Amino acid sequence: MLRKNVKHSDNRGFTLIELLVVIAIIALLLSILLPSLKKAKYQARLMIDRNNLKTLGLAMQLYLNQNNNKFFPYPNNNTSILWLNYIGYNIDNVDEVRFCPETISKIQEVKTEYENNASHPSIWGTSARPWLWNASADSHKRYEMGSYAINGWFYADINTWVPDSMRTYPYTRLSEIVSSAKTPLFLDANWADTWPVNTNVLPAGYNYSLGDRAGGTTPTAMGRLVIDRHGRKTNVVFIDMHADTIVHETLWSLAWHRGSRPNTSPELPKPLPKEK
Repeated sequence: MLRKNVKHSDNRGFTLIELLVVIAIIALLLSILLPSLKKAKYQARLMIDRNNLKTLGLAMQLYLNQNNNKFFPYPNNNTSILWLNYIGYNIDNVDEVRFCPETISKIQEVKTEYENNASHPSIWGTSARPWLWNASADSHKRYEMGSYAINGWFYADINTWVPDSMRTYPYTRLSEIVSSAKTPLFLDANWADTWPVNTNVLPAGYNYSLGDRAGGTTPTAMGRLVIDRHGRKTNVVFIDMHADTIVHETLWSLAWHRGSRPNTSPELPKPLPKEK
């Protein structure tokens, strides 16, 4: 009697249990890797932010080298954009380095808001949005934008809004700086400039997303810098050209102006921003 040769297939598929095990392993790996990847991406943006500030600091150094180490005055007319028109020509990529990576996605939103308002006012920035100043030294532009502020005490002149008690505060030339490693130049901010003093106090209920929006040398001027763009921290480049990421409280210990005295125990309003 003849017997037929029967071939048995070895192409067996996964069982449901096996598939579930594989999916569970993949989910576990993702839960482990995603926070690390997110943190790595955030650290990369933080480094870009510091590099932007260092580039602005280098542009200031070039300006000082070209102007006998004298700082520029505050431009009191509508044809200038504060500090940008003084140092901008020293930066080839000034249109890129003026923006913190955390605000880039909101640039078009701010532009649209400006264009849709018939009066075309300046627009305050936030922790997530850049500021817009409705004037420019460039005749081809109607406004300037950015994510950083200059320490306003580097404007060498005495501004009209500076109280008599602060008349000696502005730096007029580089030689007046006693501690260059403690003297901030450019920082993350919600506006183009600010005039902090070490005795500034932020009010209860302070909004860390908006920051302070009072003008001039007010008792809350530090608030233009105390925003939750980087959680409880901010980026700064100092006049000696080193950049750093510091916690908000450290801002009160810096040498903002001539005769500045550090405050090592400031109290910030609660709830504090979350760490990133």
